[in-house]
Amino acid sequence: MRSSTTLTSGLRILVCNDDGVQSKGLTVLERVAKDLSPDVWVIAPKFDLSGKGSAVTFDDPVRIQELSPRRFAVRGTPVDCIVCALRHVLVDRAPDVILSGVNAGSNVGEASIFSGTLGAAMMGVSQGIKSIGVSLDTVKEGASKYAAVEHFLPGIIRKLLALSWPERTLMSVNFPNLPVGGISGIKAVPLAPHPLQWEVKECKAPDDTLYYWISTRWGKAQITAKTGTDLYALYQENVITITPVQLYTNHDKAIRLLEEVFSSHVP
Repeated sequence: MRSSTTLTSGLRILVCNDDGVQSKGLTVLERVAKDLSPDVWVIAPKFDLSGKGSAVTFDDPVRIQELSPRRFAVRGTPVDCIVCALRHVLVDRAPDVILSGVNAGSNVGEASIFSGTLGAAMMGVSQGIKSIGVSLDTVKEGASKYAAVEHFLPGIIRKLLALSWPERTLMSVNFPNLPVGGISGIKAVPLAPHPLQWEVKECKAPDDTLYYWISTRWGKAQITAKTGTDLYALYQENVITITPVQLYTNHDKAIRLLEEVFSSHVP
């Protein structure tokens, strides 16, 4: 990745998320975007749609509501929001960069697979647009420390946009839930290879029927298991993590193995 000079003031910025258009994190990210450029558009889900990943709505109509100039709520998924932005709202000129977040909860390791925040960013890079997902860890006790996000994020974005990115690659930025003075640095780290721990809680409704809540969490052993990953850096080192995530990943070694196995196979 090589450095080049980038001026952000002329950029068109699209802001999205998965927590909903009324979320505090989106308001924070919108302020950060407006610190970078006056041409900022917000197109986000009408409701909280966390965990929807790269889901697209094919079986229902998608509705777009203009809340105010350059601010829209979409009755659909985060990916629906990006599609509607690129193919309907912003058809006159596509955004130069997409900012997705600030998610209420980290998106590290395997959690990245299910993230609607990163799903929106993935849709952006699939269309050739630089896209950055931003998340804030909210597991630790106390109020969410958005002040650190507002303090550090503009500079991080400027530096990222001054680079030539690999194709079909988004940038995932995760903040520890700490005040400005508690942040110990910024690190570029890979996704942690540890699987999430899944839980299903059984509950009983007033009519005695059963229903279930699905949830996930990181175990303490997973967080401390391997240094040099986003999970460890965020929780153990109190640093802001930056992880480049590829949209498409092929397993080259497995492909070579399969070629050997099937090269002589005749149907």
